[in-house]
Amino acid sequence: MAAPRSEHVPALDGIRGLAILGVIAFHARVVFTSTAEMPRAVFQIASQGRLGVTLFFVLSGFLITGILLDTRQAQDYFRRFYFRRVLRIFPLYFAYLLLIFFAVGPVWMLATGGDPWRSVNPWWYLGYLQNLPAAHATGHLFLNHLWSLAIEEQFYLVWPAIVWLLPRRWLAGLCLGLAGMALALRWVVPWDGEAVYRFTLCRVDGLAMGAFMAIGYRDFAERLKRWTPPVLTASAAAFALVLVFSPTPTWDGAIRTYGESLFVVSAACVVFLARTGQAFERLCSWPLLRQCGKYSYAMYVLHCAPQWLIEQKLRPLSGPFPLALKYLYFPALAALSFGLARVSWRYLESPF
Repeated sequence: MAAPRSEHVPALDGIRGLAILGVIAFHARVVFTSTAEMPRAVFQIASQGRLGVTLFFVLSGFLITGILLDTRQAQDYFRRFYFRRVLRIFPLYFAYLLLIFFAVGPVWMLATGGDPWRSVNPWWYLGYLQNLPAAHATGHLFLNHLWSLAIEEQFYLVWPAIVWLLPRRWLAGLCLGLAGMALALRWVVPWDGEAVYRFTLCRVDGLAMGAFMAIGYRDFAERLKRWTPPVLTASAAAFALVLVFSPTPTWDGAIRTYGESLFVVSAACVVFLARTGQAFERLCSWPLLRQCGKYSYAMYVLHCAPQWLIEQKLRPLSGPFPLALKYLYFPALAALSFGLARVSWRYLESPF
């Protein structure tokens, strides 16, 4: 059997760091209430931080598919993969759910007399299915962001069997087909911003294109090396045009349909170029980004609670001093999330 090629790549840690910082910037931007506080162009740029989630999907597709391809002939193929995923993902995720439902919830009721989680069915979250209910985005305090982890877990559940069962020469075509299917579904599904944004089959293109690049890296790398730079240039330019002509920075139908597909292609190209050392390697290997990438999972899970609590106090304020605080909010939230993530890594995740 060929030697495994799923070695650790520092540049991919940096890309993961960019992704989590983008997500935090997207959430932090809401403290600005008008163009007098933040210019519209800057607000639009911050709004594209939501694409950090898409970048996470592309990275997951690339890395997980690489691991599966490199261990496909191993006798303990399934056991090794699922044990490693369980030990990496479950401790923090379920600890966070227990904290919200059994500690934060009761304390919140005692302090305020209200219960924001009364309408929440915890079984959706325990089963990693919280992205499926159409009304998921309403009222799930400190839990709304976990929808993307459900998509990742559903991918982990089915993709190893597909990689193991399907002839390897068919995998790349399947990935392209899944990417096309996601775009088609975003066109034809009755359009609802949140439902389309969170439904698994509408977002599978990021995972599929990451998987396609992982297959290409192993099976037809030279062709990809020739075609990736011009494809990246074209897709990134087209995506920029979609943003420029979009009336809204996040909810416009063009952005959520073919705009999303253009970004997925661009992100897949960036991941491949960083992995092969053709481009972005120096930027993505910046130590601060790599550190954020190392702790990105915990930063993602843990950042929403402090984000919401601080935002409620900061957003209504006006004046020069509060405006300065609003501009400091993003780096402060990123630093706080990083600190919480390091504690989580040291005392919870790393031991497992």
